[in-house]
Amino acid sequence: MRRAAECPHVSGDGRVNLNFDNVSVDAGKNGLELNSQIFAESDQGLHFGGGFERVVYSSRDSFIPSSLPALLRFDQMPGKTAKIEAADGCSRFNLVSWNLGCDPVGTLCRFNITGFHRIGNTDVVTVTKLLELPQVENPSGNQLQPVVFGATELSNLSSFTVQLEVGDSRVASWWSDDLSIALVCGSTDCTDRRVAMPL
Repeated sequence: MRRAAECPHVSGDGRVNLNFDNVSVDAGKNGLELNSQIFAESDQGLHFGGGFERVVYSSRDSFIPSSLPALLRFDQMPGKTAKIEAADGCSRFNLVSWNLGCDPVGTLCRFNITGFHRIGNTDVVTVTKLLELPQVENPSGNQLQPVVFGATELSNLSSFTVQLEVGDSRVASWWSDDLSIALVCGSTDCTDRRVAMPL
């Protein structure tokens, strides 16, 4: 199956790049701010579910943003899954690339990504992908791992979830920056708009 057609009128080449850097640094909060509201903006094309934090980088953080000053962190706990979806219920997108990392030093990290396509009022699983990232060696100042998705991977999605596995534990933090997607042409063919996810 070929990747669904991208929309060149969106940004010249159909790509939307989210660098998570639209922040105001608040030293009183040690650089931490909740990020959910900003990602609900329709001009970015995606909506991020609850649980994500936008972190303004400091030398104490596990990872350095691939584009300064900020990146995302998700603290995974039992029963808590990261979800990212189209900002409206009708659009679809292809995942192009993403920079990722996870906290535990000396432990292999596995990212389970599940892609969904919305049919009527139901999200149907269309693809799953397992990413294995190399172990980090330092408690702070690590580089995120660039991940480029192939032309037939994670395409024509209305949403996707990310579940992290770290050894025998499902409790860990993972980090990301510079998420690139391509909006799919001809995908606004549903009649019901998605109700925004609670933050």
